[in-house]
Amino acid sequence: MLILIAIAFIAQKVFSTLPGHAWFVSVFLTVDIAGKFLLAGKDALLPSYLEDMLLGLLLCAGLGALAWYLDAQISIYTGKGGGPAVPALVFAILDVIIRR
Repeated sequence: MLILIAIAFIAQKVFSTLPGHAWFVSVFLTVDIAGKFLLAGKDALLPSYLEDMLLGLLLCAGLGALAWYLDAQISIYTGKGGGPAVPALVFAILDVIIRR
């Protein structure tokens, strides 16, 4: 779990030079892929259908874009912007818990 948290914040820092939506989507995808391998254990290495993997990545990218949009709307009113690491962690952990 601590490794996944470290990966999330390192990915947030590394990808911070990308434009807003690409920043959020790339961090979400990085944390999701890392979470599947780190938290799911031996089940993550089982063979899967290509359609399932692509749909999961598409869902993750869509949630990253939605998180970017909501962050942009909140920052209009508050003047403060957030990063994608914490929402990406929440999504990755919930995804692993739901799949168990």
